Amino acid sequence: MGTKTSYPIRHHHRLGATRSTALVAAATMLAAMLGNAVVAGWSRRRTISNRPDTPPTEPAPSEAAEPKQSRAAGTAAAIAAAALAIIWLRRPAGRRRRPILFAVVDTETTGLDHTLDRVIELAVVHADGLGALTDTFTWRTRPEDGRHGAEHIHHISEADLATAPPFSAVADEVSNALRGRTLVAHNAPFDTRFLSREYRRAGRPIPAPLLRPLCTLELASRLSMAPLRLSEVARALGSPQPGTAHRAADDAVATAQLLAPLLNRAGIAQASELPLVDGSAPRSASLRSSRPAGRRSAI
Repeated sequence: MGTKTSYPIRHHHRLGATRSTALVAAATMLAAMLGNAVVAGWSRRRTISNRPDTPPTEPAPSEAAEPKQSRAAGTAAAIAAAALAIIWLRRPAGRRRRPILFAVVDTETTGLDHTLDRVIELAVVHADGLGALTDTFTWRTRPEDGRHGAEHIHHISEADLATAPPFSAVADEVSNALRGRTLVAHNAPFDTRFLSREYRRAGRPIPAPLLRPLCTLELASRLSMAPLRLSEVARALGSPQPGTAHRAADDAVATAQLLAPLLNRAGIAQASELPLVDGSAPRSASLRSSRPAGRRSAI
């Protein structure tokens, strides 16, 4: 059994937790003040209209009940306003969603250092962000020095790579699979930095999608989801789990399958709203502190 996934009140990813909390608090306070004012005004009018029939030495019944009524109305208004504000923040994109051309990527590597280690397996899955997956491409590539890395993690042996081509031989095919699409990956900067390095080694131009990817780990973090491992995010969204962990094709398919519910939860309806990240920069310190050391702790 894995760690139980729990989430605080969700906030809109473009407002952030602080501003979302401030919005709910402001709506609650304003509604409470308005509810109190409305009841107080209504009670005063009623008191004035009833006062000639009330003995001067006794308080009007409406005056005695006013504080209690005012508090009850203010509380009810505050609860209603808070609920409406939270519903607005949690709003899904729903039917406004439009198809977006995505290329969902996952890599397996010989290590964690993109300047020294190499890509040995790569998968690209085409998705539209609405739940449809079309083409799936996979490649295994053999580093010139013959290294294959930690076999106990990615289950790729030296024999599996014996006849695999170098990355330079498949670079054009990979570029074609990425062309015209927004690249997506779970912990995208890891994959994009490794792939960019492979393109440089091959003397090829770096495809534009590698420069500004969508990171599902980053988006899940913005939505206050935790843990951020791919399997945990998929489980929380009711999305299928990876078939085999640490295999490029299975992880890419799992990431592609969680795109629709994740974008829906974030309220993202079109490409212009995607919170793209810098594909050449390492993950932020906040994300680094939220995960154990090592690339595949997010899987």
